[in-house]
Amino acid sequence: MRNLEIVLLKGMLTGFVLSLPLGPIGIYCMEKTLVEGEKEGYFSALGMVSVDVIYGLIAYFFLNQIEVLILRYEPYLKFILGICLIMMGYKKFRAHFEVKQLENEGEGIIRNFFTCFLVTLANPSTVFIFVAIFTTLGIVEDNARFLPLKLGGGIFIGGASMWFIITYVLYHWRKKVELSTLEKITKSCGLVLLSFGVLTLLTICYQ
Repeated sequence: MRNLEIVLLKGMLTGFVLSLPLGPIGIYCMEKTLVEGEKEGYFSALGMVSVDVIYGLIAYFFLNQIEVLILRYEPYLKFILGICLIMMGYKKFRAHFEVKQLENEGEGIIRNFFTCFLVTLANPSTVFIFVAIFTTLGIVEDNARFLPLKLGGGIFIGGASMWFIITYVLYHWRKKVELSTLEKITKSCGLVLLSFGVLTLLTICYQ
């Protein structure tokens, strides 16, 4: 039982680290929070966190079996990822700027969740990051009955907690920011997404 609790804590740490907003999708979620609202940003981030859970469990169970498959199809998935990032970035950069006072409910939140979910899913190299983290933390496969559940749950709790803090802080900080600054943030986010998309496509050319 104690081992399962340790695995849960290690999973939470893994989710917490992976949810640091360093990549293009993290930047996208932060911009969503600042411009459209706390719920918009948070549910977008949960789409990304959900993929982390999926790839974390794949890394735990099947890395040896799927490593060749991932390497074989990674260029195609990178192409899809690059195109998606370019389209998202262009839309952000060129769209008419509008700060929403109230968060969208229902359909808008679900759409944001699945947008981030699908774009993050197109980056299977995350599996190898999980392997490195699991190796560092000493998470090894064993026959414990609830270990995968604890691990996956820990990753989700860690990621969801991190993004709850990030979106809460950003949303309340935005009240002190002028509209012109928010507009610049949106444009900058669009350029960053465009740049990541172009770089992703260029990496395919050099492979």
